[in-house]
Amino acid sequence: MYSIGRSEDMFHTLENPSVSRHHADLYKEGQEWYLKDKQSTNGTKVNGRKVEIHKLEKGDVIVFGDEQVDADTLLLEIQKKINADRTDFTHEYEKLFDVYKEYERKQDKIMKKPLGPILLRIGLGIGLILVLIFIPFKNPEIKTTLYILVGLSSVVASAFSKPVSKRNADLGELVLEYENRLKCPKCNYTVMTKFGSTYLKGKGTCLNKQCDAIFNIDEKE
Repeated sequence: MYSIGRSEDMFHTLENPSVSRHHADLYKEGQEWYLKDKQSTNGTKVNGRKVEIHKLEKGDVIVFGDEQVDADTLLLEIQKKINADRTDFTHEYEKLFDVYKEYERKQDKIMKKPLGPILLRIGLGIGLILVLIFIPFKNPEIKTTLYILVGLSSVVASAFSKPVSKRNADLGELVLEYENRLKCPKCNYTVMTKFGSTYLKGKGTCLNKQCDAIFNIDEKE
């Protein structure tokens, strides 16, 4: 239970004369946050409606007395205060690593070269070389042409591969998609690193040197 009000001994203080000394409480049931008015003098409203108990939803607008507060911002500030004295974030990092693995699977898929162009390149090269070895050509111009074709075979096969610019663009979009999801649950610092999730898991601490969040996650095969 996290108290909200004008009094300095509240968990979250609102310095507004319209706010009661102990105006409301925030509490959590499972993953849901609830707001409970403590019979305050000027009441508590959510989205313009006076409430006694309300399950908070994303985007809710809360008014304590005449002090308007965005629910998302309030919950973020409450969570920061809760986390301030915590150091062990193993549970949160376990969930974060699930997201990190998902990101790395998509990254590998983008980086992986398709097998088709590689086999085409090998097949064309070997085929032309065998022709040169086992079929005699009296006309040197034919041999020269075949040598040129051997060299061009790799170019032809490469034409079927994804351009580097397209691959880099796909990687950029992937980073944008996941960079806001891969952040330390305590300090909100990004934990994406070129060394990958294995490095982060082995480190066991947030990458932000100013953050004291730690975690201990056993590697699962």
